[in-house]
Amino acid sequence: MKKQINPSIKAHLIRGAFYLVLLIAICAIPFALAQRNAGKQMVLRAPFNHSQLAKFPYSSVRERGHLQFAKFPYSSVRERGSAPAAPAGEKSPTPTPSVSQTPTATPGPGCGLLVGDGLAVGFAPNNFTLIASNIVNFTFSNSQAAPNDFAVFQTHDPFGATVVEDAITAAGHGFGVFTPAQLAGFDFTQYRVIILNWDDHFVTDFVGDYAAAIPALEAYVSGGGVVWVQGAIQGEGEGGDGQSYPLPFGGQSNFDLSSSDPILDPSSPMVAGVPSPITGNFASQVSDEGLPDDADVVVVNCQGEEAGGGDNCDGEGGGGDEQRPVLYDLRRGTSCEGTPTPTPTPSVSQTPTATPGPGCGLLVGDGLTIGFAPNNFTLIASNIVNFTFSNSQAAPNDFAVFQTHDPFGATVVEDAITAAGHGFGVFTPAQLAGFDFTQYRVIILNWDDHFVTDFVGDYAAAIPALEAYVSGGGVVWVQGAIQGEGEGGDGQSYPLPFGGQSNFDLSSSDPILDPSSPMVAGVPSPITGNFASQVSDEGLPDDADVVVVNCHDENGAGGDNCDGDGGGGDEQKPVLYDLRRGTSCGPSPTPSVSPTPTPSASQTPTPSASPTATPSVSPTATPSASPTPSSTATPRSRPRKHPRPFPRPR
Repeated sequence: MKKQINPSIKAHLIRGAFYLVLLIAICAIPFALAQRNAGKQMVLRAPFNHSQLAKFPYSSVRERGHLQFAKFPYSSVRERGSAPAAPAGEKSPTPTPSVSQTPTATPGPGCGLLVGDGLAVGFAPNNFTLIASNIVNFTFSNSQAAPNDFAVFQTHDPFGATVVEDAITAAGHGFGVFTPAQLAGFDFTQYRVIILNWDDHFVTDFVGDYAAAIPALEAYVSGGGVVWVQGAIQGEGEGGDGQSYPLPFGGQSNFDLSSSDPILDPSSPMVAGVPSPITGNFASQVSDEGLPDDADVVVVNCQGEEAGGGDNCDGEGGGGDEQRPVLYDLRRGTSCEGTPTPTPTPSVSQTPTATPGPGCGLLVGDGLTIGFAPNNFTLIASNIVNFTFSNSQAAPNDFAVFQTHDPFGATVVEDAITAAGHGFGVFTPAQLAGFDFTQYRVIILNWDDHFVTDFVGDYAAAIPALEAYVSGGGVVWVQGAIQGEGEGGDGQSYPLPFGGQSNFDLSSSDPILDPSSPMVAGVPSPITGNFASQVSDEGLPDDADVVVVNCHDENGAGGDNCDGDGGGGDEQKPVLYDLRRGTSCGPSPTPSVSPTPTPSASQTPTPSASPTATPSVSPTATPSASPTPSSTATPRSRPRKHPRPFPRPR
């Protein structure tokens, strides 16, 4: 018989064990908390340091996002049956954006440009990236050749963002960042564009150095330079010197908050594709007074006595109702057209993008190989998107894209649409029959990388309906860098609305004939790629505005100096053009005898139906991101086809 443990002793043992476990648990708590805090420290990020951005070596070769592109013997030409997309596999080094030092729309030596902008472009939540991009393109295209691109003066990144700098790099340009103190003695002629980036600055942060530099800035502009005053300042106090700053050539900007600013001059390239009124929180933070009479006022803030903004203010209402300039441009210099003496007539922009009146439509025909991503023609795609949309009429939907597949396996055109804040739907050529084009603002026939037999039957049958749509005020964009097969015949060409046809015709270098066109704003001439274009046009109406040509001699060699008068088969062939048609168009559609392409006239604008300046992407707009590397291939004068190793997807 086993000896029993005394119950009192057993109770003491149990209590002792319990206390021991409790003591161990209590002692373990600090270690557990320390371990938990250590885990948190591993995922916490240090506070954002703005000085890190200021120290970054900004240049034209800076790469955002480190986009890579697969290696391939790049050419936009393929044979039927080969895959339109480049094969996956090894990656090439990060591409460098191409930068041209050749101005494309410079008004001439001695005629400079001043832009004054009080819109809060630098405030990222406003999503004014399109406006920033437009002004970058407008200023650069009106600048003269210089060793460097943009000089940005500021004390800090406005609102902690880099909206203006990002727009510069997105356009393939470089910039340097300087402080206001460096304005003294600065050699402005070393830069194409000077940006005084006063967004989110208090006047006292910059006004002393800036005011002292105004005479030098005025001399720079008068000699052909470009100055952009981006001045959505912060206000302090209730008025006085801390609330305003002077402007070159006269006038001043005053702290003045507005949440809704109507567009007064929609023909300006600075607001191409931007809906009116421009809204934000706040849309603008200054308005101007005392500007020269010949300033072209583009955007105003429009307030009554209640300080309520609106789009219908005409400056004639009672109770303090008035328009105040917010965005304007001004030409100055000895070679500017007209006299620089102030006149009551605002200057007219040389790159009109306004919507024509109802019944005046637009046709754009483009043979440039925009859809081939390695060409890096994203700026051209963006320009044409903005140009076509700003010339369109209100409709329930934005863009209708007709294609059988994504050209070259990329979505360059679609990405440009979504980047501009618009939506699109994708359809097949077979759906052209009976399609209600009036439900869309712009119709895109995206024949890049298509063989003619892929679309020509349905497309040719729809041409009468497309012509009727344009004549009623619609916009059609034929993007037609087709693939060729055989050595001529029906498989090498396709008809165009209102006459003419596009023919398969490879070119690696296409000069810009009309640099004033918004479709080539900021684009260097000649346009080069592998291949730059794949069709040229013949038999166009005489009043077509030819913007880009391919220029071949008898040996097929392209160049920028061909004028169509040289011997040996030297000739120009249209590649990119636009054409107006409709009962209310200004110019007569009757063919003229002048061989010189006539720039399209600016018509009465139709305000955009969009109620806000903040672009929101339509639910239909869900393309995959397209890389935008620059073309690295050497242009060749003769076509060379490169079969792809994978079968073409269907």
